[in-house]
Amino acid sequence: MIRPRGNSISRLLRWALASCCAGALSWPLAAPVTRDPAIPGSLAAPALKLLPQESPAFAQFRKGVQHLARGDLAAAEAAFKLASGKDARLAAPLIGLAHVALGRGQSKEAERLLSRALELEPGSDETWVAWGRFKRAQGQFADAEAAFRKAVSLGNPVTAKLELGDLYLTDMHKVSAALSQFREAATADASSAAAHYRLGVALAVNKQAQDAVQSFERAASLAPRDPEPVRAIGRLQAEQGDFKRAAATFDRGLVIRPDLAPLLVDRGDVAAATGDWAFAANCFRKALNAAPGVAAVWLKLGLAEVQLKNLDGADKSFRKAIELAPKQPEAYNSLAWLLVERKVKLDEAQRLAEVAVRLAPRDTSAIDTLATVYRARGDHAKALEVLLGASQLLPDSAALQLRLGSFAVEAGDKERARRAWARVLALDPKGEQGREARRRIEAL
Repeated sequence: MIRPRGNSISRLLRWALASCCAGALSWPLAAPVTRDPAIPGSLAAPALKLLPQESPAFAQFRKGVQHLARGDLAAAEAAFKLASGKDARLAAPLIGLAHVALGRGQSKEAERLLSRALELEPGSDETWVAWGRFKRAQGQFADAEAAFRKAVSLGNPVTAKLELGDLYLTDMHKVSAALSQFREAATADASSAAAHYRLGVALAVNKQAQDAVQSFERAASLAPRDPEPVRAIGRLQAEQGDFKRAAATFDRGLVIRPDLAPLLVDRGDVAAATGDWAFAANCFRKALNAAPGVAAVWLKLGLAEVQLKNLDGADKSFRKAIELAPKQPEAYNSLAWLLVERKVKLDEAQRLAEVAVRLAPRDTSAIDTLATVYRARGDHAKALEVLLGASQLLPDSAALQLRLGSFAVEAGDKERARRAWARVLALDPKGEQGREARRRIEAL
């Protein structure tokens, strides 16, 4: 693992956790606000509006949507079939069945059902929204765009514009176009929390933080029982380094939903950023109680446990992260480094580090960990070989060159060390790594 100045495990993993936290605060946010008791982004949810509440099929269809929200595809399918049996001319139950088919990976069957729904109700804007969502899920973005525009023309400007904005922002990376759609939706329905929320996300992506906060606050006032707008404000504050305000904002969100795992993780991240590792670890544990299958949170907990010197707990957390996400290199790397620092199970540490490098061959942290394992096993030549190969792969990594110089000194090759540190000076002449390289050259 490439380290900052100092080689204590505390300093090293503080840096690692800071890097992990920074990656977590990315846009756009995943969960849109919805005022409907349905599934955001689903095919079936908007189709509720196709059925009048007095329709015999309405109750069954609504049950189907609720079953989908709980992830019970079999129960949802049964409810949608009952709804369809009430009136075979209705498109809504077919849309629900298409969602079930997609959930089972049956995209052709979903397309057949949706095509039939369009035949039954070609003038329905909600049917076109469902068709657009299906096309978007299939990666057919031009077709999705055309479907959403058709829905707009049929009289559903808000829902369809939100869908268009999501498509532009997330899949087509057209931020300006997304902003336009979200603004129009928020103007068309000023009471739509979803429109103001999505507008806030697009503004955040566009680096308009102050305007984004205003949109999120508006969404929060319109949907006071939904913590996502509040969470979004906190994430913006954290991105700007205002961890004190971010912590207070996340606490505000936790009053609304104290068991919301992503919000607990956000709160833990800002606690870690301010050095409150005990509070951070507690937040991560609460998040795992709510969502135990998230490998990234186990990794965060492991890093926090290291700071708290609970190394057995850290070992357990890293292993759990590996179990849940066997193709992610970070946990392999962290566990390998922990074993090296504890001077135990060096054979296993080498295997773990090799896996991390295989999964992330350009990750300087994983490369450094593997070299460090070889050094801990007394194989200085192999350690230097690993770093030399990596330096050829990543010639512009100042951190890697700084480490290479240290290993070269240990191997007795002062001239190679001097060249490596001179390279650091060229890459980072005014930064911390450059200053450290200059100090080491002078000490040779």
